[in-house]
Parts: sequence; structure tokens; C-alpha cells
Amino acid sequence: MRINPTTSSSSPAVSPI
Repeated sequence: MRINPTTSSSSPAVSPI
């Protein structure tokens, strides 16, 4: 499960890819 910075910018765990 990848966390997109564009979708969840408030997420502490943000994956570059």
C-alpha cells in the first residue's frame, strides 16, 4: 500500500514513489 503525497499530504508516512 503506497501513500501518495498528492493524495495525502498530511500523512506522516509519504512514499516518494
